[in-house]
Amino acid sequence: MPHPIAPQPLPDDHDGWAELAADASAPEKNRRGAFERLTTCIEGVARRVSVRFAGRRREDFCAGVLGDVWEVIGRFPAGANFEAWCYIVLHNRWTDLTRWEQRRESQSLLGHPEPSAPDIRAALERGLDSAAIFGDDDLREIRAWPLRDRVVLLCLASLWRKVPDDEWQGWVRDHRAAHGTPASDPFPPDSLDRGNGIADQNALLARELDLRRNTLSVILHRGKVRLGVLRYVRDLMGPDGGRP
Repeated sequence: MPHPIAPQPLPDDHDGWAELAADASAPEKNRRGAFERLTTCIEGVARRVSVRFAGRRREDFCAGVLGDVWEVIGRFPAGANFEAWCYIVLHNRWTDLTRWEQRRESQSLLGHPEPSAPDIRAALERGLDSAAIFGDDDLREIRAWPLRDRVVLLCLASLWRKVPDDEWQGWVRDHRAAHGTPASDPFPPDSLDRGNGIADQNALLARELDLRRNTLSVILHRGKVRLGVLRYVRDLMGPDGGRP
């Protein structure tokens, strides 16, 4: 009688946990559990990056790092050192953050101050009935955003309809392949439009995308700058908000 196959031993270090979290063929529960064991390491690397480049811990950077690393954990190469790999990922994330801050500052110097959240919200409400879609420049800008930011921010801003449908559906499929969410298909569900304001939208997206509320808050914080760069949004804001 053949002997039963012994279960594979679970990893007991950061590198092994990262390999399990990166394994798309592993059960989602196992992947999530392995990733949770990396939390302390990821947060420690984030503090190192923040202190090295800013001289202090920056909460707006550190608050979103777990989501940033989870989004790319599938790319972790087997046999690599997780802490060193994580440092590269978060250094790239830091570079992305400072690039957006520099762009915001240059816009201010050019006489286009950063728009406020209420100004952006009012402009977006004016554009809800518009059939116009994003132009090529705006699409190139949006494609450079992290995948999760694209999906969450465009839903919260009711701008996902401004992306060509085949491209939007491709982003949703990519998100589902990487994270196992969203649950609804098609996404976003009609109930997103029926929510009573940002709080309801946040709650729905947090459930659909299995995100923590603080991760949504970080995406929203970064999103004001990102939305303000788009020509589509600037045009909705009128002459004072438009770019030359």
